[in-house]
Amino acid sequence: MSTPPAAVLAVVVLATAGSLPVVALVGLRPVSAALAPLAGAVLAALAASACLTLGGSVVVWFVLLGLLAAAAVLVYWRSRPDAGPDWGHGPRPTDSRLDRVTPWLGAAGVTVTAVLSLSALRAPSVGFDARTIWLLHARWFAAGHQVALSALQNPALPFAHASYPPLIGGTVAVSWLVTGNRSDELGVVLIALLNAFAVIAAAWSAVEVGRRCGRRVAAHHAQHGTRPRRGRLEAPAVAGIVVASLLVLVAFGVAGPFATDGYADLLWAACATGAIAFGLVLPGRGPELGVAAVLVAVAGLTKNEGTATAMVIVVLIAGRAARSARLTRPGAAPWRTLLAGAAALAALGGWPLLMLTLGAARNVAVLGARQGDPWSRARLTFDAMAGHLGVLAVAIPLAIVAGLVLGRARRAVGVGHDGWAWAALAGGLLLVAGVYVTGAGNVAFWLATSVHRTTDFPALCAWWIIGTWAIVGTAQGAVHLTSAGPVTVQRAGVPAPPVAAGPVSASAAPPPALDEDHTAVLHHHP
Repeated sequence: MSTPPAAVLAVVVLATAGSLPVVALVGLRPVSAALAPLAGAVLAALAASACLTLGGSVVVWFVLLGLLAAAAVLVYWRSRPDAGPDWGHGPRPTDSRLDRVTPWLGAAGVTVTAVLSLSALRAPSVGFDARTIWLLHARWFAAGHQVALSALQNPALPFAHASYPPLIGGTVAVSWLVTGNRSDELGVVLIALLNAFAVIAAAWSAVEVGRRCGRRVAAHHAQHGTRPRRGRLEAPAVAGIVVASLLVLVAFGVAGPFATDGYADLLWAACATGAIAFGLVLPGRGPELGVAAVLVAVAGLTKNEGTATAMVIVVLIAGRAARSARLTRPGAAPWRTLLAGAAALAALGGWPLLMLTLGAARNVAVLGARQGDPWSRARLTFDAMAGHLGVLAVAIPLAIVAGLVLGRARRAVGVGHDGWAWAALAGGLLLVAGVYVTGAGNVAFWLATSVHRTTDFPALCAWWIIGTWAIVGTAQGAVHLTSAGPVTVQRAGVPAPPVAAGPVSASAAPPPALDEDHTAVLHHHP
């Protein structure tokens, strides 16, 4: 089978295996199409782990785990009919005409930009790390338990990074065994497609932010009986679509040729950024938390720095959820949230613990004795990273100014504080920088050969923060949410304060007490 049909078949197999778990977690939404093959890749990683520890074929384990996951979802739905597939929320009376078709336009925008960004695959190339790490690991898993275990413990290949998480190796191995095409070209194309799915999922959060802003703006006008200028209601939704499409182009631009030559850095970086968006900036409940869970799993099973960053994100999501529970239910102990966070951390730490148990060969980024003291290595690390993180010079002052000018508008449209995103960005960045400073070998050579890829995550996260502020600014331009005086919150079961009389159009319907995701709708009173 040639590469194009083999790549299509591999994606279909991955998406089929991951579809039911994604529908159970997220529902039937446009983003589910991008998440399904990513969830299938998570199952392939688990299959590779089972092959390594218990024996057997990775593809047999993949089929078995896929069937078990599907059966578990079906049994859960059967035992709890009210928890069946979430079909998403239909149009509401306050939705603008454009907002009703926003999902379709957003899907078209991110898909077209992703396809254009993958045009380099017409002349595929295989990068150095693709040959020495990712495709080599795939060959180990495709060969079976004994070969994989022996290779994992063999210190003769110091640059193979044998203990890297198994998502890429397991996924490519499954694709080779299913299609019968064991070429490097198929492996490179499949990794590039996974990169694209991750970028689409992360960028989709901008569409969701735009829709949320648009609905809050529409609810504001419906409450006050005002008629916005033509096009004002559509502005936030349009901004979300435009920002999402631009974020796809930015992500592939940040990664450069490493997005399509078999490297997996963009995969974990985009997934971590998307997890921040859905888990820390959007409300982070229900389907949004499901999206974050899938993306955290992919990031944590792709690369070591992805695992560490995913753990930081899990801690922040759990902290945010516990804080929200404490505010909405005073006196209630958020033990369930903390327990779920601890379980996620334990799951992410499972692979590193397995590598210690099996005696995996040590990862060696740069051979030779350690050079330089901590201060000199820190200075070299700062200078090298600064050359690839110029976006922070724009994002930091912009976030400060926007927080002062648009902070109340951001709260009014239900978009979380960007401090959570900045905390995740700083955590991931400091972890990577700390490895450079405390690691061995020639740090200058190490930085020269890797820093352009290890800075993908903070760069993407910073661009996403900029895009979110742009959408919020558009919503503020559509209607001055803070111009009517102090903001109060109407909660379920609590009557709203009286509203000053004013002209109300006959067609204007009173806004609901709760938004479609059961968050309180903000009301403004003079």
